[in-house]
Amino acid sequence: MTLDPKDAEFWRLLREEYMEGKEATTEEVERLQEVIDFIREMDDKKAPPLLRSLVRNCIAYYEAIIRHAQMGERNKGQVDAGAYRADLENADRYRKIKHNGVINDLKIFNRYMHANYGPDGKIDPHEEDELPRIFTGTSTERRGIAFWALRLADGLRTLRGKFGEEIDAFVNENEAMKKAS
Repeated sequence: MTLDPKDAEFWRLLREEYMEGKEATTEEVERLQEVIDFIREMDDKKAPPLLRSLVRNCIAYYEAIIRHAQMGERNKGQVDAGAYRADLENADRYRKIKHNGVINDLKIFNRYMHANYGPDGKIDPHEEDELPRIFTGTSTERRGIAFWALRLADGLRTLRGKFGEEIDAFVNENEAMKKAS
């Protein structure tokens, strides 16, 4: 998804806020890679679809934020204030749906990992500090989850050369299988 030049300033300010002043961050992408490696090492067949859904929702949320920014800037000059407000509200509603999807998928994935690999894990118990965590905050931190999701999606987009192919292959594994059959 590309930004219209009119949206560039808004997006730059938003990105500066969620990136916390950093130009790029590998931390979230590196944690994702650690979780993927752990799941593969455990030969877990149920965790990959949960993780894929979470990552896809992070990317969809990132794109919804861009769409929201574009909608606001593009429609600013509309004569009909009611239509402008309605368009903006629809874009914001869509953004919120995607944000809630990230939160729900994060909770589901964390519960699954803890139930199966935590200290009392059903599959292979690990000490709490041995268990890789994709998100280090708590699932009640809406803003923290939002910024984490945006940094992860941004990292996947900007760090393609370093991590892209392997993670893309993991995230898009089901689509590749569907197209092959």
